[in-house]
Amino acid sequence: APPRKRIVLGRKSFSLMPSARTVVRVKLSRRNARRVRAKRRLRVVLAVTASDAAGNSRTAHKTVSLRAARTRR
Repeated sequence: APPRKRIVLGRKSFSLMPSARTVVRVKLSRRNARRVRAKRRLRVVLAVTASDAAGNSRTAHKTVSLRAARTRR
């Protein structure tokens, strides 16, 4: 199998209220956006780490499909 390419999107901290839902929008660099458009769809693993005021921390992983947005005209 060919080696996997790794795209690192970066990190961003934000606060949310308990039991609230948050949507995070990620901007890709031009290079990474070209990779997504070339493949049309990529299976990626997202990792989210949450911690509370008491210092408890937990990381959740989710596999999702990343696809290129349609270009605006």
